[in-house]
Amino acid sequence: MPDLAPVKPDGRWPNKRVVFLLVGVFLVITTPLVGYYASSYYSASRVTVDVVSGTRTLGNPINYTLLIRITVPGTIMTVKLWTPTVTLLLDSFNLGGVFPCHTSGTSADFYQLSSSDNLTCRGYWRSSFADYPGQPSAEAALNQTNTNHLVLWVYFHQVEAGWYNHDMLKTDSSVWTWT
Repeated sequence: MPDLAPVKPDGRWPNKRVVFLLVGVFLVITTPLVGYYASSYYSASRVTVDVVSGTRTLGNPINYTLLIRITVPGTIMTVKLWTPTVTLLLDSFNLGGVFPCHTSGTSADFYQLSSSDNLTCRGYWRSSFADYPGQPSAEAALNQTNTNHLVLWVYFHQVEAGWYNHDMLKTDSSVWTWT
């Protein structure tokens, strides 16, 4: 009768149990890490910017005031936003006003927002084109219309959630009718 002793493999491949054990340990370690990073990225990318209200005072120069709301809807983690800077473009005329977006009465370097929070700030611009030769017609054009194509750029120097952090530029573009 032949010998039924186990035959040893040729040694090029490790035992299947060892391979399955190593793959299992690898998955147990990396799955939560990848999940945490994905949650961080998802939360940080949920930042939205909206213009809530706006007023315009006609004259020379024209004064614009916008109320801007920044939210992070549907986030999984708290999002830390460094103080953003804001720029306004009206009917292809860059008003050149870049300002830090602070809430009233505070000068914090960063804000922490959860999905139910929002940050509201007020921006002021003056359309003084007197310093720009060749653009005196810009102020006249902006003075004659009640409706403008408004583009708002909000630049966050850093957005952070969990392990993910990055700078971010958000825009809001709309046709705005001044009251």
